[in-house]
Amino acid sequence: CYPVVNAQGKLTGVITIAEVKEAFATRAFQEWVLAFDLMEPVLDKTTAQTPLHEALERMREFKLDYLPVVARTDDDELVGLVKQRSVHRALTEEIVRRQDMAENSHQNV
Repeated sequence: CYPVVNAQGKLTGVITIAEVKEAFATRAFQEWVLAFDLMEPVLDKTTAQTPLHEALERMREFKLDYLPVVARTDDDELVGLVKQRSVHRALTEEIVRRQDMAENSHQNV
């Protein structure tokens, strides 16, 4: 997913890989296509202050692999993107790290 922002840095939509592939399947139109032509409306967004479990729940609710992160709920200035795959990878790494710590502390007893 690629967020689309306007000149003021405000989130205006998103472009998915599927849309890019479809647009470039016909070479005749490649030079005419703009991001605006491919973008979809943003289904949901979050802020950096939103608890992670809430952001993940909203991704599940809207069947999204990503969630744009904006500065504030009343301001669509894009500051990042939360990807479901990245969150799950980080959680898995943390679980493994904690298991290793528990095993090491148990062996030292």
